[in-house]
Amino acid sequence: MKAEVINDLKDRGYMVASSERGARALLHQCGVTGYIYEGEILTRVFPGACIRGYQYSLKVVVTAFYSDPASSDYAYSVNIIRF
Repeated sequence: MKAEVINDLKDRGYMVASSERGARALLHQCGVTGYIYEGEILTRVFPGACIRGYQYSLKVVVTAFYSDPASSDYAYSVNIIRF
């Protein structure tokens, strides 16, 4: 599921990494220096598989990383949590 979310965001033209470290590295490759802020921009919960009678859920969290909120230099990370 994580790969699907990452590919979807990349297809839409966003800079996306699978981790926080990767997102910060993408910004540094684009020449962004200084302090990098982060903020959770999207959270969605989906029903997951039912295993031994317990219904798991999947939480998709997309986090934005940026140096200036007014700029267009944003990188995103995707995290999937099963609970």
